[in-house]
Amino acid sequence: MANRYPQALREQIVLEFHQGHSIRTLANDYEPCEATIRQWIERETGGARLDESEADELKRLRKENQQLREDKLILEKAAVWFATDRNER
Repeated sequence: MANRYPQALREQIVLEFHQGHSIRTLANDYEPCEATIRQWIERETGGARLDESEADELKRLRKENQQLREDKLILEKAAVWFATDRNER
């Protein structure tokens, strides 16, 4: 039987999950149900499951990572602004 969903869609959904999106959000944003998305994630991770404390830590680290990316972007923009401001004087 042919797969109902293209591989590219599966990979995109699993990637977004690893970036911190919840399975429920992904199911609402895309067509596959939560159980299908959960299967894709388990298949990709070899069926490994995290216990509650590990899942909480992973969620915290993903949130912190996102904040650090945003901070880095702000600092890069500030550096460009200061560099162009000094050159114009």
